[in-house]
Amino acid sequence: LGVQSSEPEQRNKPAFIVETNTASKLMAFTTHGNLFNIPVESIKEAKYKDAGSPLVSVLAGISKGEKIVFITTPDAKGELLTVSESGQLKYTDMEEFVTKKRQISACGLKDKDKLIYAAIADSSKNLLLITAKGMSILINKEEIVKQGRSGTGVGGIKLAPADKVVFAAQTDSIGEITVFTDTGHIKRTDLSEYDIQGRNGKGQKTFVWDKNTPPGSIAAAAHTTVPVNFTVVMTNGESTVISSADIPHEPKASTGMQLVFPEKGETVKAVYTE
Repeated sequence: LGVQSSEPEQRNKPAFIVETNTASKLMAFTTHGNLFNIPVESIKEAKYKDAGSPLVSVLAGISKGEKIVFITTPDAKGELLTVSESGQLKYTDMEEFVTKKRQISACGLKDKDKLIYAAIADSSKNLLLITAKGMSILINKEEIVKQGRSGTGVGGIKLAPADKVVFAAQTDSIGEITVFTDTGHIKRTDLSEYDIQGRNGKGQKTFVWDKNTPPGSIAAAAHTTVPVNFTVVMTNGESTVISSADIPHEPKASTGMQLVFPEKGETVKAVYTE
């Protein structure tokens, strides 16, 4: 079902692809709630398969462990939708991010919180959140408030102790949601099974651990509308490519099947869609 790989072209999958030019800038939003303005001309030109420049070389001031969650360009219009690990969410006018500074605060975050999702808001879609402990909630877009850059947002889901949001996506009722546990269990479910609920509720189960499923957590999820290949990356850098057609189709509250087998002491770290 999967192809094991440790080759550079498998391990260095592009996280973002942005069309731009050397006279423009890139706006990079990070897990710490920062916005970095990057002159495109400062990025070293390279071939597609090259690893590229280290992040610290183009983002002066980025902290250890700080990661990019979204990249866009200054001509992006509308509102930015942000979601934090603690389930806080909000809209902010893109005009508020127009600045000549190299770095500004883009999103207010409470203590130890992280930004896990940012994207230009799509007014035609609702917002789906999935947590590490397998809960989910689909929120009507009209329940999300607009706040300024410094605002911390409003609650999207009421989390259990030690739980956190690991996935967010703007969706309609079309397609499937595929969830991946850190132990390699995977399943896909029709998005139509996810009912719209009121904001800041407890949500509904989207994955169930039973006596035959080793304890773990949701490592990643994906919303797809066509068949795709997933690259599942382990903590040791090894990766496995799996076709969505090989993933069992199951109800929302179910256990899935183990299709990825991390080595002892390793877990699933990330998943990329091809």
